[in-house]
Amino acid sequence: MPQVWEKIGRANEHEPYRAKITFMHQRIRNMLEVRPGPRYTSSQEMLLDLHMMQGSLRENKASEIADAPVEDLVRQVETFGLHLASLDVRELSGKHALAVAAILKEWNIAFSYYDLIEAEKLEALNRGFRRNNGRNTFSRATGEALEILRLFQSIKRWQRKYGADALRTYIVSMTETPSDFSKSSFSPR
Repeated sequence: MPQVWEKIGRANEHEPYRAKITFMHQRIRNMLEVRPGPRYTSSQEMLLDLHMMQGSLRENKASEIADAPVEDLVRQVETFGLHLASLDVRELSGKHALAVAAILKEWNIAFSYYDLIEAEKLEALNRGFRRNNGRNTFSRATGEALEILRLFQSIKRWQRKYGADALRTYIVSMTETPSDFSKSSFSPR
């Protein structure tokens, strides 16, 4: 971060810990304010910096600082990550069925997903994953299928903006089988 060093270099030339903390602070600001430049993408990255600082403080006879304020911050990051809490998202399996059926139809993999038996559904899903490898190549989804697809796009934006730890869990409610869409109340039958 040369622009940060340009601002602080002269004042902090002989204060490496203050300089390191300023760089860490800038990475956090970049993350929170969605600025360009280096940012922490996980709490583990920040812990690496904190542990490096602790080790250096101990080597330079400043254990009381390493064991008190820095250790307190380490414990907070270990406990809460870069967020005080993580969000969960929950959606019904039947809504997923609509999205999956629309996608597999558009990809010419399964034209009538709901009429397939479980083994055929799993094979269709596996073919879809192998063929498209996570690419968003769907365009004709409508209604609740489009709603689910937009939800995943929102989750992706949220994680890019706030980090993956901000939203870690996605719960599919009302599941009974691996594909679990045929018994759904959202089935178009």
